[in-house]
Amino acid sequence: PTSTTNESRFGSEDAHNLLYAVMVYNSALCMHLQGLFSGMDSDIKKSVFAYETALGMLGDLERVPFVMVLELAILNNCGHVHYHFLQAREVHMCLRLMKNTLCEVTEGWTTEIPQQVSSFSTNILMNASNFARPAPAA
Repeated sequence: PTSTTNESRFGSEDAHNLLYAVMVYNSALCMHLQGLFSGMDSDIKKSVFAYETALGMLGDLERVPFVMVLELAILNNCGHVHYHFLQAREVHMCLRLMKNTLCEVTEGWTTEIPQQVSSFSTNILMNASNFARPAPAA
């Protein structure tokens, strides 16, 4: 019998895509941290492109609950890079995507939600008010 759960659809190609996405994410994280510690903005800028590449590599895997935790990490780090460069619109976009993904994680997880997920929800709550939205024109 075949099952239709997300976990049962996880095949060899999916495993390879996930492996590549994790490798690109790790490279992005290295560039991100190197840029922060060295003060080289060019490394930090490169990291956001690698994070976005890793996010794109997730493809259909994005809706698998345990992969959504990786998606949250990528979006969180992209948001940090955009915050570093004071790019308010991009920060809000990352926070909005994190919020949507976090809602899906809590709905789709069949066992106990990992403790790491609470860090992302705290980050969303703390940063959502960091940027004032422009008031509508009168």
